[in-house]
Amino acid sequence: MSEPNIVALIIAFEDGTLDESAVITLFQHLVDSGLAWKLQGQYGRMAVALLESGRIQPAHRLDRQTVILNGDTTA
Repeated sequence: MSEPNIVALIIAFEDGTLDESAVITLFQHLVDSGLAWKLQGQYGRMAVALLESGRIQPAHRLDRQTVILNGDTTA
């Protein structure tokens, strides 16, 4: 997903104009790229809610933030 496309999706999300499928796609990308943990808090909270509900999957790469979300703070 290209950066301009991400910006457009984030704007649409904030406007409330994304359908459910597009929200899932957006947040899966935000988690995979690590952006979910770098943007303002609502994105991280939404990502955690979607992860916990099984609607999106954890990132394939392992980084400190992912480890902390899984409860291991020793990383």
